[in-house]
Amino acid sequence: SNAVIEGDEATLDAVTATTRLSNSSQIMDKTVVITGTQESVDKAGRASELAYQIAKKAKELKDPAVDRIAEELEERVKFATTGANRKSIEQYVKTANQLAFVYTIGGNASSALVNLSQVPLFVYPYLGAEHGFINTNRALGNATRIVMNSGNSIDQLFDFNAAEGTYKIRDSIDSYGVKRDLSPRQKEIAESILPLVKLAARRGQLTRTFLADALGLGEEGAKSRRKDKKGKITDTLSLDNLTSLSAVMFNQAERFNRQVTLLASYQLALRQEVDPRGKIKDFSEVAQAANKIEGATERAAEKALRQTQETNGGAVLETGPRYSQQGIGRIAFMYKTYGLRMYSTMLKSTKELLDKSLPPEERYIAFKQLAGVHMSALFFAGVQGLPLYGAIEMIANAFLGDDEEDFDSIVRRQFREPTYKGALNYFTGIDVATRVRLTGLLIQENRFNRDASLEESFFHYAGGPAFGTVDRLYRGFQDLGMVGGRDTIEVERAIENFLPASVANAYKAFGRVRREGYKTRRGDPIYDDVTSGDLAVLLFGFPPVEYTNQMEKNNILNNIDRTISKRKTSLTTQYYRAYRHNDLSGMSEALDKIVKWNNKYVKYPELIITPKTIERSLKRHIKTSQNIGTHNGVYVQNKGLIQEFASSFDDNYTFFD
Repeated sequence: SNAVIEGDEATLDAVTATTRLSNSSQIMDKTVVITGTQESVDKAGRASELAYQIAKKAKELKDPAVDRIAEELEERVKFATTGANRKSIEQYVKTANQLAFVYTIGGNASSALVNLSQVPLFVYPYLGAEHGFINTNRALGNATRIVMNSGNSIDQLFDFNAAEGTYKIRDSIDSYGVKRDLSPRQKEIAESILPLVKLAARRGQLTRTFLADALGLGEEGAKSRRKDKKGKITDTLSLDNLTSLSAVMFNQAERFNRQVTLLASYQLALRQEVDPRGKIKDFSEVAQAANKIEGATERAAEKALRQTQETNGGAVLETGPRYSQQGIGRIAFMYKTYGLRMYSTMLKSTKELLDKSLPPEERYIAFKQLAGVHMSALFFAGVQGLPLYGAIEMIANAFLGDDEEDFDSIVRRQFREPTYKGALNYFTGIDVATRVRLTGLLIQENRFNRDASLEESFFHYAGGPAFGTVDRLYRGFQDLGMVGGRDTIEVERAIENFLPASVANAYKAFGRVRREGYKTRRGDPIYDDVTSGDLAVLLFGFPPVEYTNQMEKNNILNNIDRTISKRKTSLTTQYYRAYRHNDLSGMSEALDKIVKWNNKYVKYPELIITPKTIERSLKRHIKTSQNIGTHNGVYVQNKGLIQEFASSFDDNYTFFD
């Protein structure tokens, strides 16, 4: 990328223009070239010219790195102007993602609340490392007040004249449904942020959210308005409408995060331009001073948009990872683009920290960014929420024995619960840590199938939330006894699986959990001391900490117990196989392993393998082998009933000789 930037001004203009093009909300309708309007033709022409200039400059520079960047930009220009390559398939992809959203976090207040943690968890430490944590705290506070006073829409502070391209500060605005006049002070604040609003609006950073774009809300070909027989346009109930309605809280939270980050970054960047020592207290005075410096507000606005994208992610699908923009990648990477963005930003800081060619102060900022993120993660999610925890856990579990505690258990015992899960969990009693941690953002274990096959794992990860939704519905049919052959029919649990998560939480809070607490499917209690507070937070999508902690402990105990039982059985099975084939060395090897096993678990009589244990095992294996041999490779327990069933085919038909 340095080769491009250092090439000349024409190259830099091409790169900047391409970024603006891909960010522009004006071409997000995917109808460029298709509609045939003059405006769309003009846009297509500008995009083609831009792509040509990029290719031309790359050819002149003759640098492999430039060639790769040019190819990437060309693909993004193409996607921004013409949409997905296979539009007929994309409709089904979009529908799958919308259904998955409705069934997972749509209408779920907890998801929106968790999304709001993004600013204190990630934005604050990153900005604070560069600008100072006290200044950043003040800037975030000011930004929050501005966004809330504007009704979560800072562009609402202005009237935009599309014909003239001018902005005018309004005298009054609608804030959360209430119309109120702007005070002189508020108008002064609006004037100070106008350069940022202009640039952010042009880049589509104020009116759109990445989630809405990823879900395809508003895309051409998926309209929620229809014409009746008389040609009148009417609203109709559609998946688009349902998804939009369920996404209101999450979209508002995402817009709040982005606007607060934009404003805070802009204030800090502008102050860095004109008042690095912090002598001017009032930001409006900083803005007035910046107006006297040529290009100061433009540079600050550009920096604010870049930092917002680094800490929040983009607002449109075009700026996301290219393989997540269409097809199976759009399904697989649903909800994961934020994780990719966070990891990318942290890796960037790591690279800067290790780059000895950079000035010491820049490397120190990178160090403080990484340290700050780890400290905020420690507070919100504990040790298990640290960014590198997942990688360390995976390596450690590879070396730990199957019959031993896993890495999580060891860490939990060493640091105790408040440090392991974070202060927020400890003081509130609400399990927030598992939702806000900065580890496992891309790859998460399958909680419902720990022994998944390769095929099951592929669908679990490649299918994304869409496959998870199908799997959840399947479990609902299992609860009804329609598939899977479960022993009992549990209508209430089936309903919980069939309902979207937001509705299911309310159903459980007012139904099964309120009545009996958390129980196993057998009816045995897991956590039955459910309080009114537990039910209240469950209503909003948060399970109580005591319940999640107990479930985690149960999983650990179950895995250890099951592993030990399997290993004990495998030793006697190994001895039998050697015995059956008259393999004396194999029998001796199995006995050696049994002796080591007994020495290891000498304190636990129930685990000791005695000669009588081996004898009983041999008799059982011999009897099983005789049964299988008699029935040509199949173990049969109910021979009489099976023979009676066989006679219904034909008098001469039999399963047995």
